[in-house]
Amino acid sequence: MIPWYGYLRVVRSSPGSVRMFLHELTTEQQRAFLILARQVMAADERLAMQEVERLEALYRETGLPAETAAGPDAVGDMNYLFASPRVRAVVLLELLLVAHADDDLDPRENAVIRDVAERMEVYDDDWTRFSAWAARYAALRREAETYETQRS
Repeated sequence: MIPWYGYLRVVRSSPGSVRMFLHELTTEQQRAFLILARQVMAADERLAMQEVERLEALYRETGLPAETAAGPDAVGDMNYLFASPRVRAVVLLELLLVAHADDDLDPRENAVIRDVAERMEVYDDDWTRFSAWAARYAALRREAETYETQRS
C-alpha cells in the first residue's frame, strides 16, 4: 500500500521525487535558477548529501544536463529574467527548499536568498510568507520521511 504522501509522488512526478514548480519556468529561467541554487548550496561552505540529492532532483525535473564546475556562475538582470510575480515566487520558494534540504537553514544561505529576493524587488511581507511556507514544507517532508521509515 502506498502511503498518503506517496500518491503525490506518483501523480505529480516520477517515483522517488516530488515535482514542484520548476515546470512553470522557461528553459532560460530554469538554467538561471539552477545557477542560483548552486550559489545557495555553496553559501555555507559545506556540501550536505541532502543538498546534492536535491540539486540532482532539480536537474532531473528540468531535464537540463548537470553543469560542471566550469559552468556559468552568474545570473543577469533578475527583474528582466524573472519578470512576473508568479515566476519570482517559484524561484524564491524553490531556493528556500534547496536551503532547507539538509534541515539546516544556514544564515549565509538565507542571506543569499534574501539578496536574490531584494534584487527581484520582493520585500518583507512576501519574503516572510515564502520563508514560512518553505519552513512548513520542510517540516512536513521530514515528518513524511520519518513516517515512511517507521512503516518500513
